[in-house]
Amino acid sequence: MTTPTVPEALAPVVDATPPSERPPRLSAALTEWVVKRGIVFVLLMSPIAALFLGLLRMVPTRVGYLVLMLGFIALPVWIVWRRSVSTDPTEPVFHLHRYALYALFPYVVFSVVRIPMFYMFDLVYWAPWQTFGFGATGNPVGFYPSLLAGSALYSLQGFSLAMGFYTLFKRHTLLNGMLYFFVFISSLYSFIFPVLLLRGSKPGLPFHFTNYWAHLWMGLTAVFIPVLFMKVWPRLRARARTATVFGLALIWLTPYAFAFAQAGLWQFSTQARLERAAYDAIKLQVGPSATKAVAGDQARYALDLKIGPREYVTYSHSHKAIGAEDVSISGQLMHQGSPIAWCSGAVGSLRGLASVRDPEKYFPALERINHTTIPVTCAGSAETANEISADEPVTFVYTAQMRLTGERTTAQREFGGSVQTMLSTG
Repeated sequence: MTTPTVPEALAPVVDATPPSERPPRLSAALTEWVVKRGIVFVLLMSPIAALFLGLLRMVPTRVGYLVLMLGFIALPVWIVWRRSVSTDPTEPVFHLHRYALYALFPYVVFSVVRIPMFYMFDLVYWAPWQTFGFGATGNPVGFYPSLLAGSALYSLQGFSLAMGFYTLFKRHTLLNGMLYFFVFISSLYSFIFPVLLLRGSKPGLPFHFTNYWAHLWMGLTAVFIPVLFMKVWPRLRARARTATVFGLALIWLTPYAFAFAQAGLWQFSTQARLERAAYDAIKLQVGPSATKAVAGDQARYALDLKIGPREYVTYSHSHKAIGAEDVSISGQLMHQGSPIAWCSGAVGSLRGLASVRDPEKYFPALERINHTTIPVTCAGSAETANEISADEPVTFVYTAQMRLTGERTTAQREFGGSVQTMLSTG
């Protein structure tokens, strides 16, 4: 007796592929990617998150440090756990030691190739380092401590970005390198970085060209370095290896040595000269009228004294405002050669725009304070004031003392003058 056969078209379809070789569903694949690569990537980006939180002052600086500390604590814990449970030899946690070696060089080349741009476009590539140092530590921008702290933060940021590339992608191809560095990171630097961090600067075409140029070489380096260490290095002889190590060390030190040398030999002295020129440009101007108000046997006069221009451009091409401390004004109101009132005015501080964190609001705020008004009040006798009719000219004879402050220097200045203004009734 023969067994009836089922027509081939009606036979049930049986998947003979072993379950372990079947392609995972989208949700399972996404979960696997997050567990194997996504979480490591996020933890490696904690220095960047902490840096931006501190610079933008979105949260207190200590919170930024807390984010950094938690990231550094969570990362090794996650690595140890994944190594103990993972059976995938391609998972990043098994290769982080190699990635850490590779990541030492892309961000350094990023700055090396900007050295020619410094001479071509006068773009100070270490200026953001000083901003990083100020934002994270509070050290003044124009001094070595902020530059030193900022260079360390820059290195940590660049190292994290490179580690992110090696962790994020399973294959470190030229295409992936260009997508990550030349397209994605460059776009952030051109369109997000200026909006958030470049207060007082006006980035133009040279800035954007340099940005993409540097990230192009950063991506090329990130792709080439694994080839150097995995394929070229094993074939090198002792002398060639020594020369390679020397060359890599020289490349690594170059942007730091150049920046610190430029700062010490030229930037600080040039910045001081720019500030002295800004101090010399400041003048005091008296308002168009002095307002008179009589009460009882005393007369009071009010007038405005404007100080400016306060705006100046730093060595790094950032627009800032000269500050003034301990402003003290004294003088007399004169009518027909005789004093009619004694005047005084005082302001503890005319500060800059450090508190304005939004770059879009920065230049309007700078324009508002470029000529800052200082109120001056004068007191005299009512009898004398009643003898003077409104719209008569009076002369304000004044002396003003203040300490002017810039990014790097301070200077004690004394202003004096004799200016005619019109008397009006308040």
